[in-house]
Amino acid sequence: MWGLLRKDLKSLAAQGRVTAIVAIFYVILFFLSEGEDSAASMLTAMVVLLTILLPVTAVSYDERANWDRYALTMPISQNMLVWSKYLLSAGVALAGCLFLLLLLLLRGQGAEAALLLGGTLGISLFFSALLYPLFFKLGVEKGRYAMLAICLLPSVLLLVLSRMDIHLSLPDGFWVENLLLLLPGAGLLLFFLSGLLSCRIYKKKEF
Repeated sequence: MWGLLRKDLKSLAAQGRVTAIVAIFYVILFFLSEGEDSAASMLTAMVVLLTILLPVTAVSYDERANWDRYALTMPISQNMLVWSKYLLSAGVALAGCLFLLLLLLLRGQGAEAALLLGGTLGISLFFSALLYPLFFKLGVEKGRYAMLAICLLPSVLLLVLSRMDIHLSLPDGFWVENLLLLLPGAGLLLFFLSGLLSCRIYKKKEF
């Protein structure tokens, strides 16, 4: 398992410069932003984005190089190949949350760090849990279109509701805080169930 994870990390090393540029850009915006809430939201979006894109890039490299066919000739189980990708996502999410914690402490926003970190981790795991079964089932290219559809679905739903003169009121601070506290556990549960589903999908694939 650790060997597979090291392989993915080495394949992502080529994207290290691009990732660093994106991270530096968001960090600069974070410290230049005057509003604490907007700055934290901006950085949270960066962590979630990188958590999704980096593992997706690793899957794309594997598919392009026909890695799965080669890996299955070695003493590596199909479950290990699947769970290594989930382990990669979880590792990137945790690293992103630690990076976010450091920046929040440097800016003096440590009081709200627990809620933001929990929400960031939960959202990252949630999106990874949705996307991996799609990529294992459809492949990376078709899976990207499905990913785009999932991301656009909330906006389309809100647009339809507004056309129907149905306006949704935003929850108050109490409900938002409780939702952020529940997100890590819910995201972790969905992440685990998604891994089981992806294992079943992967075993039925033909290589």
